[in-house]
Amino acid sequence: SETFFGKVDRSSVVREMEYRIVMENLKADTVNIRVMDHIPVSETDRIQIKDVEFSPKPSTRDYQEREGVMLWDLELEPKAVKDIRIKFFVKHPKDNPPWGL
Repeated sequence: SETFFGKVDRSSVVREMEYRIVMENLKADTVNIRVMDHIPVSETDRIQIKDVEFSPKPSTRDYQEREGVMLWDLELEPKAVKDIRIKFFVKHPKDNPPWGL
């Protein structure tokens, strides 16, 4: 009745998700960038979000006391490219996939 090395039952699905935000400074001057994004926040115990990783770490977690909202304050040199990676696992019932992922 269990799979995934005995940790996830057959009625559940586990997905690894990763998002990447890429920024490039095409100007001749250094620029400051504020990036705001969010991670999923489950409102039920049937859907679980685990092992959230950020690269680089956000400057502010739970920005303005909003759970899951992250803020990065970044400085980009001329012609520089930076990326933000957000990685996590989602476990949900097979018959009830989360909306919007």
